[in-house]
Amino acid sequence: MRTVVCPNCRHVHHAYGHHQSFTAQRLRSLFTEAGLCSVDFRTRAFPGFRRCNLVGKLKSAVWVVVGAFAAQAADSKIVFAARH
Repeated sequence: MRTVVCPNCRHVHHAYGHHQSFTAQRLRSLFTEAGLCSVDFRTRAFPGFRRCNLVGKLKSAVWVVVGAFAAQAADSKIVFAARH
């Protein structure tokens, strides 16, 4: 397991996780504090469209739609772009 140390609290955690959670609003605020200009914030799901059968592909399509509304069931993620 790849671990890193948080520079603020010295907590050791997995490289892709910490004991914080982020919303689009919180990320915008953090970007502004860091002097970054937020360009685009979206919420979406990343389902596996490589599923073999039609039912699997339909499930993936539903996940994309549900994820667009930030529904927890879709395991949605915040996707963003920013510039300095």
